[in-house]
Amino acid sequence: MKKLHITCSLLTLSLMLLFTAAVVQPSTGDLTAASDYTQEEIQLTEPTAEVKGASTQETLEYERLFHEASFRIGENEEAVHSTREEPMEEGMYNGGNYYDFGTFTYFADPEKERINAVAVRDETAADIDEELFFDQLDGKLVTSGWNEMDGTWMEIYSVKGGDLVVEREEKDLAPAFIWLTEPGLFHDE
Repeated sequence: MKKLHITCSLLTLSLMLLFTAAVVQPSTGDLTAASDYTQEEIQLTEPTAEVKGASTQETLEYERLFHEASFRIGENEEAVHSTREEPMEEGMYNGGNYYDFGTFTYFADPEKERINAVAVRDETAADIDEELFFDQLDGKLVTSGWNEMDGTWMEIYSVKGGDLVVEREEKDLAPAFIWLTEPGLFHDE
């Protein structure tokens, strides 16, 4: 009887851990974790290569570029106000609020009160492997052309989680700004 009780307890515990810790999505094979506290689903891995049944995860250059950002697209604007660090500059840009913290500048939609873009300047963008960066964006270009309002060449790429916008002073120059934005912020979807 004791053996049956221990077996049932271990089986119950195993099932609880399996269903609360991680779930393999049948349609994509992605491994996700569900948090009861936040009721959000977080992607843990994105398989990019199969090696004897195991997958590896490749960090894309644009992900590496924005990895250190303190705030994420869709996060409540109040998070910016509640941080201990004061922005170097804040104001309005194209009808929205911006908060410049040096390395990253965050933009927020004042009506929805949430962050809708994060931008980095050329000095931060200089840290990326530009050839690899644009190779990884191959086939993801949504639109490109001269931005009359800002006087810059602009390229918009569709990436996981939104749009990646590359601004240059001239078409063939290095990026002056790289933005990660919510989808369709700088173009019609």
